[in-house]
Amino acid sequence: MGLFDRWMESLDYEFRILNTCSRNQSPFSTCTKCLDSCELKAISLENGKPLIHTDQCTECGDCIAECPVQAVEGFFPKRRITDNVFIAEEKPPSIREMLGYYKTGVHAVYFQIKELSEEWTGFLEEINSKLAQLNEEDIMIQFEIQEPEETMTRREIFSFWKKGAASTVRQMAPAKWRFNHQDLELAHYYKEYQFKKIELDDSKCTLCKACEKLCIKNCFHFSETELTISAQACTGCMLCADVCQEKAITITDEIQKASTHVHHLYQRQCSSCHAAFTSASHVEEECVRCKKMKQYGSFMR
Repeated sequence: MGLFDRWMESLDYEFRILNTCSRNQSPFSTCTKCLDSCELKAISLENGKPLIHTDQCTECGDCIAECPVQAVEGFFPKRRITDNVFIAEEKPPSIREMLGYYKTGVHAVYFQIKELSEEWTGFLEEINSKLAQLNEEDIMIQFEIQEPEETMTRREIFSFWKKGAASTVRQMAPAKWRFNHQDLELAHYYKEYQFKKIELDDSKCTLCKACEKLCIKNCFHFSETELTISAQACTGCMLCADVCQEKAITITDEIQKASTHVHHLYQRQCSSCHAAFTSASHVEEECVRCKKMKQYGSFMR
């Protein structure tokens, strides 16, 4: 791809936050992944919701890589890849990004010098550890490869088009011609594995179903007799845990074979008001209303 093509590619759209962002879904969300990933601090919270300041954004793509629900819309910057070999830049890609590349056949990284930085050394250790858990071979390191084509960095492209007639060319390019923010959905690449572990404390769950309603990955499913939890698609946005007022849900990083856990629901009779109710615990004696009344007082009546 030539320099002009890369320049054209950078003009198609400015990054923005979609409504699928967990902070747009609930005020209880505590996710700050996009803010934490942006070294230039081009993202801030406005009324509790993330906003990208396009005058500061260089479209580096770090926020796209880190967003657990793919809610940063834009195209992820192209990496230099020759014959399925990733050409190392100063900064390593995200782990999620590299795991995605690995499944497309990129199994080696090329370095121009043999003394790797601490950042790259740590990255390779972490990525190979995760690949081992996924029953995959290590990323190979290469120091000899055909010289890659000349390219522009994202920062150079940003400075270049900001100074030129960007508005004219932007009108020529379809607004969403290169969007690929969904490409980092690891559940699509590793369908036999899950990257998160979802645990439910049956004794705390009140069956409010907020987790099912807000989880865009459909990890929770309620029926009349069961609560089914599947973590294969979970990306760790933490929204289910954030919205759970009883703190009954715990999410942890853990690669393991994909599995589904079924929690049986029980028909019980409240020992206080004698009304029938459904519980996630087979030893629960009181309905939610009566427990809340005792906990918070008569104003619950």
